[in-house]
Amino acid sequence: MDKEILSPTNDWIFKLLFGDERNKSILIDLLGSFVELPQEEFELTYLDTHLKPESEDDKLGIIDVKVKTKTGKVIDIEIQVDPVKYIGRRLSFYKSKLIVEQIGKSELYSVIQKVICICIMYIPEQKLQLSSIKDPFVHENRSRSPKKRSTFKDLVSKNINKAPCVFAWILYHL
Repeated sequence: MDKEILSPTNDWIFKLLFGDERNKSILIDLLGSFVELPQEEFELTYLDTHLKPESEDDKLGIIDVKVKTKTGKVIDIEIQVDPVKYIGRRLSFYKSKLIVEQIGKSELYSVIQKVICICIMYIPEQKLQLSSIKDPFVHENRSRSPKKRSTFKDLVSKNINKAPCVFAWILYHL
């Protein structure tokens, strides 16, 4: 009897593999290939993946995997199979919500910890040719100050390709 191999690019399978406490070692291996953190940082705590709206009119966000490191860094890991026109904006929305939810009324801004958003994209070759992505291997976006003509070093988005048509956007804050 042939068994079907389930693709980790399927959203549900991805969450089952990497978003489950029982598979934490697999997530740590995945994160280690994208993010340089000291080994002790990989003491991870899984968090609720719902980015709750503050009012009835706010947008609800549901991210794939959300963890906190030992020192409080928040990491969001996403899987995206099809090209999405506004993926950068969606990741910025997620990142912003992950920052805002860390601070409460009357708290100092110093409580805000680093946020890392990783979006692993798998786009089949035929869809890649139809998409607006010109170079599937390396992308880097930076937030800039137009007046000072400088780059904010703490807001970086990188796209790293480990294999053709598989790449990851990585957004850092702080």
